[in-house]
Amino acid sequence: RMSCHAGFVLVFLLYVGIGCCDLLQDPHIVKSVNGVLKTTLVVSETMISLGEYQVLASVYNGMYVPPTLSVAPGDRLELLLVNNLTSNLTNVHFHGLAVSPNSPADNPFNEIVPGHQYQYNLTIPSWHQPGLYWYHSHAMGASQFQVFNGLSGAIDIQGILNTFVLDVRNITQRIFLLKDLPYLNGTIIDDQEDVEGAINIVSVNGLINGTVSISPNELQLWRFTGMGANRYWNISCDEITFNILAIDGHVRSQLNQVSSIVISPASRYEVFVRGPPMGSYQCISENFITGLTGDDWPRVDIFNLNSHGSPKFRTQLPKLGFPDIPDLRNSPIAVKRNIVLSEEAEKMKFYINGNLFNLNRVDFQVEKGTVEEWTILNNSTEMHNFHIHIVNFQVVQVENVSVYDTGRFDTINVNPMHDGVPGKVVIVIPFTQPDLEGKFMFHCHILEHEDGGMMGVIQVVSPTSTSVASSEEPVIVNNSWKIGISIFAVTVALLIGN
Repeated sequence: RMSCHAGFVLVFLLYVGIGCCDLLQDPHIVKSVNGVLKTTLVVSETMISLGEYQVLASVYNGMYVPPTLSVAPGDRLELLLVNNLTSNLTNVHFHGLAVSPNSPADNPFNEIVPGHQYQYNLTIPSWHQPGLYWYHSHAMGASQFQVFNGLSGAIDIQGILNTFVLDVRNITQRIFLLKDLPYLNGTIIDDQEDVEGAINIVSVNGLINGTVSISPNELQLWRFTGMGANRYWNISCDEITFNILAIDGHVRSQLNQVSSIVISPASRYEVFVRGPPMGSYQCISENFITGLTGDDWPRVDIFNLNSHGSPKFRTQLPKLGFPDIPDLRNSPIAVKRNIVLSEEAEKMKFYINGNLFNLNRVDFQVEKGTVEEWTILNNSTEMHNFHIHIVNFQVVQVENVSVYDTGRFDTINVNPMHDGVPGKVVIVIPFTQPDLEGKFMFHCHILEHEDGGMMGVIQVVSPTSTSVASSEEPVIVNNSWKIGISIFAVTVALLIGN
């Protein structure tokens, strides 16, 4: 018979064994009530702690990991952004959301000056895809530094498991916000590369190599968001396989089992995992090189996985309930365009079709209600990852390989030039959703490249419009009342890139 003292010691050891002091928790979640989520984000400089490191950072609401905004399709999001910075403009982009590109919704052309605030109001369409999205600063020319600081958080469009059986709907879901911060002597720097003594602080939900808890046989949904400004994540875990449910917030037509996932900047992966036998395991981001002139991201531990307790009832992976996703290759293609990515890296200049970003220039006019095919060509010797605001797309070709997965993306990796042949991805974009008329952006989501010029402006017009409307100056908001105007595809793309 165990003594009380021995029992206490055993319980204590088990408690310590599952990482009591560094248990990785989900970010704080704020949910809509009666169809409305009303919240405030205050941007200010705050001293934050990441493990042993202390650093002064520009963050939301005093937190390096700000609230996750949780809304259902059909809800309204009312977000007041307060800029309490001393000298920097800022704003918010609602990455991946299929909402209006016009004010007061997702319009990054508007920037808020220090000491003032702006009221964002977004209606989430009733038909919106449930899944994981995110919000972040899109300050022109300063996106990289502000995201490095921590100006990014998650958006959960509720209901990603609603089409599956009850056992699956009730499993534990975990949101993992992957962030990195270039650090030198107590300060955040633009980039840690080539700076002696600088390090890259990698965290998940604000913890450095924290601990995730699971039981043997337990089925969980892990929801990863790549929130680094430039970093690629090459994630694997001892004794774990990933069954990919969704990419970029879009549920696929079937599960795809892989041993690792590569998450480029801004991408999201939502995967089923099953608890391994009792024990302690390590999840890592393996070394990843983005090209001859690109980045060499070293291996890093991202979190511990502790499998403990009695084995759970073995909830089966879903076989039914997946969406029937239309194949956009069967749609009439109104226009075909080439998007050529190039750079003068030594000058920190990055181009689309030979042009640096100009906020007063409309690069493409698109007619609402049409479907277009874009061929993205990478003429540089490092990877780029292409993102377009407001809409999503289907990947139909990577290099010279046709892709038959109809799942949608909002961000896709484009491999570097190899032996003089540009990297190539062909996508089909439906400009068919309501509330789409207006101007928005497409760009490389390696934010160093975006800030360096690799961004363009698209304007969607009604079918009756015959010419590009004159570009309006972006509005600088300076008071509180003024409102300014496939799975296979990814696998092939990244493998070829390596």
